[in-house]
Amino acid sequence: MCYEIKHLRLLRGRSHAPAGRPSQRSLTLDLRALEEAGLVKRTVYPTAPIKVEYELTQDGERLKPVVGVMKEFGLWVKGKAPA
Repeated sequence: MCYEIKHLRLLRGRSHAPAGRPSQRSLTLDLRALEEAGLVKRTVYPTAPIKVEYELTQDGERLKPVVGVMKEFGLWVKGKAPA
C-alpha cells in the first residue's frame, strides 16, 4: 500500500484484488484512514460502475521520501540470508 501511495494515484472500482494484494475492504479502510488524516484526497465519479480516485495531498506528498526508505529497507531485509 505504501508503495502504491508513493506513486501518486490509486484507482478503485476493480472487483477483485490481485494475488498478494490487500482485499478491497482492507484497502478501503486504509485509504479512508489516510483520507481522515489528510494524506489522500478521495474523488468519486458518478459513473456505472462508480469510479473512485485517490491522490496524495500536499501533506501526503511529504511521505514519499519516507516510503522510499521503507521500501529500500524492506528489500534489503528480504535479500539477506537467514541467520
